[in-house]
Amino acid sequence: MSALVIRGAREHNLRSLDLALPLQGLVVVTGVSGSGKSSLVFDTLHAEGRRRYVEALGLAASSLRRPAVDRIEGLPPTVALRQHERAPGPLDTLGSLSGIEALLAVIWARGGVQHDPQTGEAIRPTSQDAILRELLDAPEGSRLHVEAPLLPSEGSSMVGLLDELRRAGFSRVRIDGEVRRLDEIPERREVDPRVRVVVDRLKVAPDRRPRLAEALRLASAAGRGILVAHFDDHERVFVDRPFSLSTRRTFPELRPARFSWRGAGRCRPCEGRGQLDGRTCPACGGARLDEAARHVLFRGHSLPGLQALPLAEALARLQPTDSDPAVEIALADVRDRLERLRKLGLGAVSLDRRAAFLSVSEWQRLRLARTTSQDLSGVLYLLDEPTAGLHPSLVPAVIELLVELVQRGNGVIAVSHREALVRAAQTVLELGPGAGADGGAVLHAGSVEELRAGQTPTGRWLAGDLGTPSPPPVQTEIVEVGPLPALRDLVIELQLEGLTVLEGAPGAGTSQALVALAAHVGERGGVGGLDRVLRVEPVRIGSARSMVATYVGLWDVLRELLAATTEASIRGLTSSHFSLATPGGRCESCKGTGEVKVDLGLLPPVFLSCEICEGQRFQEELLDITWKGRDPAQLLQLSALEAYRLLAGHPRLERTLRALVDVGLGYVPLGQPTRDLSGGEGARLRLARELGRSALGVKGALLVLDGPTDGLHPVDARSMIRLLHELGRSGATVVAASHDPLVLAAAHLRVPVHG
Repeated sequence: MSALVIRGAREHNLRSLDLALPLQGLVVVTGVSGSGKSSLVFDTLHAEGRRRYVEALGLAASSLRRPAVDRIEGLPPTVALRQHERAPGPLDTLGSLSGIEALLAVIWARGGVQHDPQTGEAIRPTSQDAILRELLDAPEGSRLHVEAPLLPSEGSSMVGLLDELRRAGFSRVRIDGEVRRLDEIPERREVDPRVRVVVDRLKVAPDRRPRLAEALRLASAAGRGILVAHFDDHERVFVDRPFSLSTRRTFPELRPARFSWRGAGRCRPCEGRGQLDGRTCPACGGARLDEAARHVLFRGHSLPGLQALPLAEALARLQPTDSDPAVEIALADVRDRLERLRKLGLGAVSLDRRAAFLSVSEWQRLRLARTTSQDLSGVLYLLDEPTAGLHPSLVPAVIELLVELVQRGNGVIAVSHREALVRAAQTVLELGPGAGADGGAVLHAGSVEELRAGQTPTGRWLAGDLGTPSPPPVQTEIVEVGPLPALRDLVIELQLEGLTVLEGAPGAGTSQALVALAAHVGERGGVGGLDRVLRVEPVRIGSARSMVATYVGLWDVLRELLAATTEASIRGLTSSHFSLATPGGRCESCKGTGEVKVDLGLLPPVFLSCEICEGQRFQEELLDITWKGRDPAQLLQLSALEAYRLLAGHPRLERTLRALVDVGLGYVPLGQPTRDLSGGEGARLRLARELGRSALGVKGALLVLDGPTDGLHPVDARSMIRLLHELGRSGATVVAASHDPLVLAAAHLRVPVHG
């Protein structure tokens, strides 16, 4: 790889950019929110890389729209890590999402030892080839009887069983330790379980190999997998399939699917969910595997037992040994993935941790480790905020990982505002100067040293010219909330009508402390005069058809206003006709999204403008209805700031539109799909929704935020901090979990959480 040349990039707000980016080192793209970073990196470079890949495979690449760019030269295959991707399923765990669980299934299937759940007896099947080799290793000339135990079916008699043996051609049995002819056996009614049929008698010798092999085959068939090798001075019992000699129980063969809660080994009562009627499944104890799978041990550990260990401890238990080569290959891969996760600060997290219970930071690190775990070279990694939400102590490990990707012969372009990552870059590209229509220009493309000497927003920040925010004075008291039973009776102090920040080392539990605090105040109320909780959840926002206007609740109001117009009344149109969630007035070709999803198989899907409505979302009839001079599609094309200027004064719209502007999203169109928002934009949209919903205002409310500045440029972070201080002056008690030095400096009260 040499250089990536871009000519005339015009996607979204990009101003016909011409760029040449080196691919031998780390490139960091920065700039204020809305400046065009994602438009360049993902909507241009990744979109074109994916289109070319599909075209190379001979698939229907013609259906994929070329991004608005004149030419891209030197573009290698791309691998992207976006802030928003497919939400994990309810059963997904850290182990399944990292790919480690599937590798462990191979290890347990190839190297595990089954045990009888009733007795703990080890079930060690021996193949007939291995049995044959062992018996031929006996001293030459040794007398050997190959025998099979009698395993009668229910209701059979001794007389009937002996007759069956005679018809099969057998002539001798061992009974009471002696070999006797069948016609010498006294008649008895009940079957003696000690009786064994003698399949063959021979002396051990190399030339007897074919005869011995046939005897073993017949004995295995007669004994249903059990056979006995009887020598003059000892005997050995073999089983060539999973079978318990003590309980006479047959077990399934060990295959990887037996160790998957999605496969044949899942617990049937709970169908692999681990939960039954809202409680831990009594059959599997939450392990999600059936009894047989739970009693397979590898180096003394069951699979659920190992997955319940912290990653660092699991890594220590899976040391390499000289065993089955397939096991060692899978084991090396598992250790590499575990070590990668450990370096990223996930050593205290277990593989069975449900994805729904991973913190934002943990989820981000898991995705980063998964995306970079393949030993690829010659590709271009496109990463969206790879250090968002991470404690500063973990950032060097991420940088080391990105440098490793470059050393393998890959290109890495990361969208980031993390100072350590920006300073580690060989090339920094800054877009701006503002957001939306005010962005999309190249402010800097070069070294960090040159950037620091300039007067761009990022350059001034790196040079220390932006200063450090400080908390405004408050006259309110500090109250104690707790004890919180979920956190070992932790008591948390809060600065009323101010900003309290919870801080702690990775894994200390700051996110869990926020959840417990919100639950405590929400259940009890009245703590320090706080009468309600506004919680900004750190989760993936919106559904597949979600857009800004629907997410914050604006569209429900706007469609009622459209339906109330005279023209709509004459045509009999109601607010439901303007709904994009149900049939009536929406375009049914795209189901009101304005886009059509194109499935690319193994690749992530792409979204193309609907050819029927041309991206307007609505049927043509509804586009004749206007309110404030704009039809439904035009209303959704308005930016939040344009809508605020047009619609200010409406009691049901102004508060939410003002909140969007206040959190710095004034440039975002009301109809923009939430899946296209950056991580920082998504966080601010969640905050705007909570502020817009609060009809009572914020006085007396506890506002809870996790990582309020994660993914934000320092300029935007300062704006967010000013907003939090303004909310405090309006009567809100704000509490946030954060590692950001800017947030910590702006706090009225810093509360350490030690886990």
